[in-house]
Amino acid sequence: MALSARQRRVARLEAVLDYIDNHPGAALGIDDLAALASISPYHFHRSLSAHLREAVSAYIRRRTLERAASQLALGDASVTECSSSAGYSTSSAFARAFRRHFGLSPRALAARLRQRRTQYQPYLPNGGEPRQMPPTTVVVARRYGPYEDAAPAAWQALSAALGVGGGERSPGIGLVADSRELTAPTVRRFEACSPSLPTVMPATALLRSLAGGEYWMFRFHGTQRELGLAHEALRWSWPGTSAYRARALPALHHIDSMTDAGAGTRPFTAEIWLPVERIGAVRAPQKSFPVTDLYAGR
Repeated sequence: MALSARQRRVARLEAVLDYIDNHPGAALGIDDLAALASISPYHFHRSLSAHLREAVSAYIRRRTLERAASQLALGDASVTECSSSAGYSTSSAFARAFRRHFGLSPRALAARLRQRRTQYQPYLPNGGEPRQMPPTTVVVARRYGPYEDAAPAAWQALSAALGVGGGERSPGIGLVADSRELTAPTVRRFEACSPSLPTVMPATALLRSLAGGEYWMFRFHGTQRELGLAHEALRWSWPGTSAYRARALPALHHIDSMTDAGAGTRPFTAEIWLPVERIGAVRAPQKSFPVTDLYAGR
């Protein structure tokens, strides 16, 4: 696929964001991240802050605290354990940072999230079955805002970028990157993705890789709003199985038609794929690698 110089730079920035999310609590300095992206620290900070719509340090802190809040609400870890995994030297320092960001103590926010599970229960998909997905490179249109607004806008933008229209049945993959319970609407992301890579990358689209591995697939039929609520229900209320538990990654949904999803209020069919891992499995250590290797030759 032919990429412009700007698109290659953006691809490296996206890979750095994946690296940040895969290394929660790590001491990630601007110089180190810039080196991973092969960009000077000055230009890296300016480029990534503009790309993110927030300062790099704020993004790292926000993502770290959001993951800690999820761990606390789902009962996977204590405040002390979350403090350590988030990279804080003491539990009190973690609690102060947590309260500054969310306006509540760690235990208070976890309790509120557990109470709100009941509101999502009616939208929790039934059943499900295991699936495997290889790492998948996709073309992406990202939009920010409340899910009900961002999702249709992203699908419409991706359809326009790829020249999809006139009722054409072009499949896509939706990525609900953030929770409405934890992330402010201004930085809440929805990503409309196409696994069909064009010969020439559209100027308005991004290129990224979706995580491979084991997933739990649920069948869905409804509107965009209901699909967003189903994602939130799986995030907070999926009980797991005797063999599987959810991974700390956002769920995907596979759709048959980008134009149907872009309609917003029209019901459509989708498959929701929740990343899972086998209970008791030993987690492979995170690999450190030059980010530029991800896009070598593209």
